Amino acid sequence: MKFSTEWIEKGPNASEEERATLCDLRIFVGEKNACHFLAPEAGSTFDCVTVPAVHLAEGLVTDWWSIFGGRDRTYQIRRHRTGFVLPDLVFRCDGSTFETLGNQLFYDNPKVRFRKLEKEDIPRDEAEAALADFIGNVVTRLYSSGLNQSETVLRWSRVSDSRDDPDETAFCEAAGALGADPYTIPDHAAQLIERAGEMFSGEALIEFLAGLGKTEQPALILDWVRQVEKRPRRASCLPDLPAIAAEIGSVAQSKPGERGWAAGYRAARALRTALDLPAYQGMTLENFAARLGGDKFEPAPDVNGIHALVSRSNDEIHIHLRERGAADWAQKPENFAFARAVGTALFFRDGRRSVVNDLRHAERQATGRAFSAEFLAPVECVLDMLDNGQNVNEISNVFHVSPWVVEHQIENQKRIQEATS
Repeated sequence: MKFSTEWIEKGPNASEEERATLCDLRIFVGEKNACHFLAPEAGSTFDCVTVPAVHLAEGLVTDWWSIFGGRDRTYQIRRHRTGFVLPDLVFRCDGSTFETLGNQLFYDNPKVRFRKLEKEDIPRDEAEAALADFIGNVVTRLYSSGLNQSETVLRWSRVSDSRDDPDETAFCEAAGALGADPYTIPDHAAQLIERAGEMFSGEALIEFLAGLGKTEQPALILDWVRQVEKRPRRASCLPDLPAIAAEIGSVAQSKPGERGWAAGYRAARALRTALDLPAYQGMTLENFAARLGGDKFEPAPDVNGIHALVSRSNDEIHIHLRERGAADWAQKPENFAFARAVGTALFFRDGRRSVVNDLRHAERQATGRAFSAEFLAPVECVLDMLDNGQNVNEISNVFHVSPWVVEHQIENQKRIQEATS
């Protein structure tokens, strides 16, 4: 991703900020120019949009921490068009990878059409550098025009100071995970971050906060964490898991430029090999826990907003799996959530705690979900059973998973095979 601005002098705009930042803007996603558009009535195409860059820059700097702290949250730049034309570029950050894609977009006034662009995945630090470079160029332009008290200038100065302080960065990104502005955050939200920060750290903290979503009483989840960790050791400890993690550790690593879910698929196969599981053998939760040394494993009390907690203590790994009301704890949803927690324990060894929650596009959650699906329902077995006339429901019963797991394995068969080849 790259921003290109060709400044236009003495523009006709009424606003000083708009005059100072009027430019021909191009935004490149991969090798494609997202600002290339068709004007049907003119019968012509154009390779840039002429806009005051200040509005887009102000929007990006205002939402900086939400862009990089949010996980399932998507960010559209056209929300900052302010009466001008912008392409429908969408951003999303999963923690380490920054996704950018361009949707096809039609405007009626003026009548223009932007084409669809393929998704580009780049490392988060490259995305930060690209956005910071664009904002910095706009700020420099405002400074040179004597507009050093512009809201964009002042806000970028504050964000830049925060980025230079690791502790401040951690707090600001945590606020962004909650969807809050770190500089005007309500006291109750700041207190929640402080309390959560005592239990989680780094990306585990961000995913915990981002996963709270519409949880009405998020503090209850933190109380739950404290309570379940006081349970008898036998109820949650998986004594054999640390040694297995060390054995397959090299497999449970992403390759340069690779998404976490790819390594998740490989580690799932490695774990089945390490446990000497027959190809077509399904795993109930009780059997799975027992194979990891947890023959006395028990579910934790029910709570909203979290599926499982992974805790590390004294070189031991504990999994606290939320029980769903009065349901049998060996039912299929719990089986899948338990496998996700095992995947989290295998992959993410930093920090004392991690959670399994409903986030779809957070790195840890996506990796754990891929691991769980391939471990419980190996895609090659699924495809072979389909070829032999078994349907999705029959296959899901064999592997003790929900039908949607089998359906997703079928849908993702190409990328699973590429990741594991």
